[in-house]
Amino acid sequence: MSGTAATHTGAQQRVVGLAPTPTPTPTPSPSSSALGSGGFPGPSPTDDEQTFDEAATSRNSLASQLTAMNTSALPADMVQDLASAWQASAEADEDFYSWASDEVGDCTPDDSGDPNLQAATGPDDNATTYKQDFAAAWDPIASQYGLTQYQWNQL
Repeated sequence: MSGTAATHTGAQQRVVGLAPTPTPTPTPSPSSSALGSGGFPGPSPTDDEQTFDEAATSRNSLASQLTAMNTSALPADMVQDLASAWQASAEADEDFYSWASDEVGDCTPDDSGDPNLQAATGPDDNATTYKQDFAAAWDPIASQYGLTQYQWNQL
């Protein structure tokens, strides 16, 4: 599952270059830990589950913070791409959480038939597209004003 988690590195709190760069979410390991901040029900999750739980919670928080920010100086479609990226990422992370839960104690190598893994594919693909669109629109603005530029997979 760490390959999937690498696609969803920790949600970044650097909306339009105004917030500090956060520490990335750690790569999951197979040990157990306490329930993540998102509060998904069930037994104590594995680190894989907790990583996806925390990522979903963080991305939902970032999307909420973005809507509260004054972004009027930026192109509206660019801001919407970022909000949509974080919302789609959160949805994918919730599905990945459920997939990780399904795999606890019954992990089948290369099991692509799990319905929760399949459910994550659409939102994950959408998030990637939105992130790529945002980065393509943001980087010229950032370059012009001396702000930090981002690769799509840093968002």
